[in-house]
Amino acid sequence: MIVAIYMNFALNTKIFSSCSEAFIEPQNPVEPGILNVGDCKLGSFGNRLHIKSPEIQGHYLCPLPQTGEVAKNMAQWIEKRILLDADDKLIKFTVVDDKGIEETKAKGYEIVSTQSGTVDEKEIVWQERLLIVNSPKYAEAQARGLEKRIQNAITKILALTPAKGRGKKQITNEADLVEAVEAILKQQAVSGMLTYEYIKDVEKQEKYVGRGRGSADREKQITEKVRYVVTSVVRQTKAIESEVRKFAIPRIS
Repeated sequence: MIVAIYMNFALNTKIFSSCSEAFIEPQNPVEPGILNVGDCKLGSFGNRLHIKSPEIQGHYLCPLPQTGEVAKNMAQWIEKRILLDADDKLIKFTVVDDKGIEETKAKGYEIVSTQSGTVDEKEIVWQERLLIVNSPKYAEAQARGLEKRIQNAITKILALTPAKGRGKKQITNEADLVEAVEAILKQQAVSGMLTYEYIKDVEKQEKYVGRGRGSADREKQITEKVRYVVTSVVRQTKAIESEVRKFAIPRIS
């Protein structure tokens, strides 16, 4: 039995309880242990503790949000996955199509840890499995999405400083240019994956002071028109490759 949960904690606890009552009845001879499946909101510790409480005695499966401790540990989990993959030691899920061709749908490994919490002044202890899963198809989709964002960022950064022309707005302040570029990198979630170079373009104009014809002895005034021009945007290959390596899915059960 699978119950999909996508709501907040207060509603979740009521749903978990009602589901358990519905399926654990004398006329319905099933053991406690309903599997609750949901998105990363299900993964809060409060939800997980409630599911493992004596009232529910259930199980859960959900992706972990890549924040907090998960974000801190993700790099080493991914590094371990890469090492295990190189030694062909990952657990694999494969399917064979109607032509007899075998395809790997997912592969990964698990980490088992002990979790504990208190429910109604009673300590609850259970074993939790953290699954570090890589889906080749999912990873490919993420890589395509990253490449699209990189290309969008490059296009938008170069468009900040167009060639001179009527109606072509120019950036005349260096700080404004830097701020605009950083905003694009953040918007496209590619900070650190692109670097850029720019120059200060100065156009000097010489005019005679006052009206009338010019002469060798007449006073002149020199004005400067300044604009900043992005000359190149460079991909940072190592940073991009490092980001692609992160495309694994941490799940807990």
